[in-house]
Order: sequence, then structure tokens, then C-alpha cells
Amino acid sequence: MDMLYPEDQRGARIEIERAEGFRAGHSPEVYAHKLAQTKIALCPRGVSHETFRIYEAMRSGCVVIAARQLPTWFTEGGPVIEIDDWTDLKGLADDLLSNEGKMQEISLQNRVWWEEKCSEEAVAHYMARELSLKLMKQNI
Repeated sequence: MDMLYPEDQRGARIEIERAEGFRAGHSPEVYAHKLAQTKIALCPRGVSHETFRIYEAMRSGCVVIAARQLPTWFTEGGPVIEIDDWTDLKGLADDLLSNEGKMQEISLQNRVWWEEKCSEEAVAHYMARELSLKLMKQNI
């Protein structure tokens, strides 16, 4: 189900889509293209506390709005805008859309955070470091 809302006075367009089921949505190529065109990505939770939508959106340089995250080494201090009450979204989105400089800054912060904390390479380095530390402790 796709719903497309007309542009508002700022030219902002809202597109809401819902797939028929898990992995029943767009192809990876279409999804990546749509995400690359997105300024603000809403990442509500699914059936678990986390959602991979956050990391896909960060990689694409979106401003990410998500439910409050559990504190972990890869989330704590990150640039994701956490929200406790989704009814606050309109005011938050309006504030963001009215400040292009802030949007660009958060977009860059998300991209850098993804590269340094959440990318495949960053996670591999973290795992290698943690395993090395554990092995060193065993040999002491």
C-alpha cells in the first residue's frame, strides 16, 4: 500500500509505504534509490527493540528519527534523533525541515557515525579488538 501526500509549502513530500509482509517490499535497488532520495527517515520499531532501518538510513545520510535506543557501544552518543512519543513527530519534523543547515549537519553526522561505528568494516575492527583483548587476558 502506497500513500503519497502532496508537497507542502516548503516542497516537502511525505511518502508512506507498507509492504505485504517481511521481504515483500521493494527490490534492494529500488529501496536503496528511495532511501538515497530521503531527507528524514522514520524508523519505528518492528517486533524487536532494534530495527535495521536505522543503519540503512544512516548509511544513506538521512536524518534518522527512531524510538529511544538501548545503550550500546554503537548507539550511545550517536546522532539518531530519539523520540519517546510519536505524536511529537510533526513539530520535530517541521523544525528540522525549516532549518536546512541543521538537516545537512545531522545528515553528515549520521553518515560519519555509520562509517565509524556501524559499517561492516567498523564492526569487524570492533570484533577483532574485543577478541584480541579476550585472548590477551587468557594468556596473562
